[in-house]
Amino acid sequence: TTSRDGDTSQFASNAHTQITHALFSPHEDDVVSAVCVGGVFRTYRVNETTIKLLSATPLNELVKDVGREVAAHAWLHNDDKHVAVGTSTGEVLILEQGAIVCVLNFARQGASSDEGCASRAVGCVRAYKNGFIVGDARGRVSIVERCARKRTNDSGVLYKCVKTLIARELKDIDA
Repeated sequence: TTSRDGDTSQFASNAHTQITHALFSPHEDDVVSAVCVGGVFRTYRVNETTIKLLSATPLNELVKDVGREVAAHAWLHNDDKHVAVGTSTGEVLILEQGAIVCVLNFARQGASSDEGCASRAVGCVRAYKNGFIVGDARGRVSIVERCARKRTNDSGVLYKCVKTLIARELKDIDA
């Protein structure tokens, strides 16, 4: 590119920095989360003049699986600052401070063995009450709620799918 004063500079493009989805944190007004090509989840602190990288979490390294892309994410409404991250493989990963605290696999629910990866992808994730809602490429919408901790020393935070709705195709609807 050429600047106003005629100076020419090159910009290196790194696929892992290409942002595909970004959201402001409801917990901290100056924190932005972003999902990047290659399955990388990043958080940034922003102000009027700067953007500072706080963390970069390569999800494929955390779960030891190659080829997982991040499709969507949402900050959840709880004090733990959890982020639900939907993937191209049909999973939702719950992150807390860069670590996975829960994995939900939506690809297994009603999936046939001949379906491709694209049909299993989680296309949207939205915070909802004490959990979140997930939509996938097959027209399924699932409601997920946070489970109460059974003991005070129980460090595991679990979420469970409480209901799944399946969209009917237009040809099935009588006019």
